[in-house]
Amino acid sequence: MLYDHFTIAVFWHLEAMGFCKPGEAAAFVAEGHCDLNRTVSLSPNGGLIGEAYIHGMNLVTEAVRQIRGTATNQVKNVENVLLSAGMSGAILSRC
Repeated sequence: MLYDHFTIAVFWHLEAMGFCKPGEAAAFVAEGHCDLNRTVSLSPNGGLIGEAYIHGMNLVTEAVRQIRGTATNQVKNVENVLLSAGMSGAILSRC
């Protein structure tokens, strides 16, 4: 769940978090690595564009739904969710 207030921010997050090397985020996304049930199921709720721009709170809600298994676009076998909301972040895990 990456805070996507600008498209380029998603690329910055992917590179900074080590999902791909610097400068490779555009190709990483184009190759389908961020599709549902792939390497990084990126914002299955549609992110800020798909829901609302409420400073990342919708991403927190989606992260909880994914962990609970109640999300509309549920990712298979979710154990952990990495969440960034603006300048903060968290990792949620199934207990």
